[in-house]
Amino acid sequence: MPATSQTANLHEEDLQVLNLGIATAVDSTALRFVEGSPGQPVMAGQLRHWHNQLGLSLHRARVREVANGTATAELQAGISFNLVLQGEVHFSLGGRARVLTPGQRPAMRCHAYALAHPELLTRQMRRGTEVNKLNLYATREWLYSRCGGDHQRRQLDALFARHAELLAWDVDSETRRLAREVMNAAEPVAIAEQLAMESLALRLFSRCLETLARQPASAPRHTPASGDREKQLMQRVETAALDGAELPEVAARLGLSVSTLQRRFKAAYGITVAEHLRHRRLQRARNAMALEGASIGEAAYLAGYDHASNFIAAFRRHFGAPPAAYIKAHEP
Repeated sequence: MPATSQTANLHEEDLQVLNLGIATAVDSTALRFVEGSPGQPVMAGQLRHWHNQLGLSLHRARVREVANGTATAELQAGISFNLVLQGEVHFSLGGRARVLTPGQRPAMRCHAYALAHPELLTRQMRRGTEVNKLNLYATREWLYSRCGGDHQRRQLDALFARHAELLAWDVDSETRRLAREVMNAAEPVAIAEQLAMESLALRLFSRCLETLARQPASAPRHTPASGDREKQLMQRVETAALDGAELPEVAARLGLSVSTLQRRFKAAYGITVAEHLRHRRLQRARNAMALEGASIGEAAYLAGYDHASNFIAAFRRHFGAPPAAYIKAHEP
């Protein structure tokens, strides 16, 4: 159960190691400066990261942002709880600008979101801002692995149906006490300290999860299936997609007819395999623009479009904004 800590001046490589201090990243971090230059510090203070190697991670930050800039990464599917004690955290998630704020003292504010699938997150640093916060993040896969039956899986299904919806509430006194205990805990060294940290993190995460489940529901969306059979189907489709396979080849690899594969996949996930493969190509193109600086023409090619205009129209339908506007939301 490794723990990582960085103190004093924090540079680009520190943010890459500590995954933005806001959630677990699955892609490389892209750092952009508004002022200053690479090699200069972006934060001063302390970032501490702990995870249990299974899917639960904890980030603790007491920092002052010393440069204006952004750091962008793609996040895993999962649930994130951010408890803010001081300062404001500015970020964009899925092309929408968001702000995390503390509650009125002695209150503490918890901000939460669930990601049913990977999304881009851009952390915006603003020179002079002091931030004192902690983040708990659990991957979707780990959460489902902890379920003891269909009822618990359906509870998670309902949360992940609210994809990327930012919810916030003032926490109760016991949650506030646990958060401060976690925030002030020393870095674990001995095995007993590691287990104590895991126990604290689980207790705090479970309290936040219980409160999240009670938040008023928005308009219903299709809930992806979570059974083992459906998970294996998705994994095999994803593997074929990474190889660049088209629908007929995907079906052949699975030993199914195209119509059977389409029917089973749509029953489980609410979209056809062809739609899913198109979405994944659009996500790769989005990441290439946001993380690697690819042009719209290059991104269109990656997504399988011969004409940039067709790519822009498909991008707008999927992400709710054209590429230029979407990427602008993730820029300084």
